[in-house]
Amino acid sequence: MNKEIKLLLLFFFLFTGKSFGQNSATPADSIDFSKLGKELYGTYQVQVIDSRNLPSIKADVLLIIQNKRDENNIIYHDISENIRIKILPKSEINDADFKPIDHIVFISSKDL
Repeated sequence: MNKEIKLLLLFFFLFTGKSFGQNSATPADSIDFSKLGKELYGTYQVQVIDSRNLPSIKADVLLIIQNKRDENNIIYHDISENIRIKILPKSEINDADFKPIDHIVFISSKDL
């Protein structure tokens, strides 16, 4: 094959993003995080400990919330040294008297 054809093929693969290899998409790539966020809102709480800075939480934390939710127990998942997620149990969420909890709270480590 001559040099020009090789270069054309190289540019074709580089600029079209086509690949004949394995698909590298992750499960998170096919999730509608906006929809999932709306479904989970009020069933978990971002707790900021000993700080007043607003937290920056990645969207994939919603998958953690969904996967770690227990049937009967509150789960706490640490995001960083001063941020954790409180995940309400399914039994509480499904209760007829369920009231959504605040999305973000600022707490003192003294209160833990």
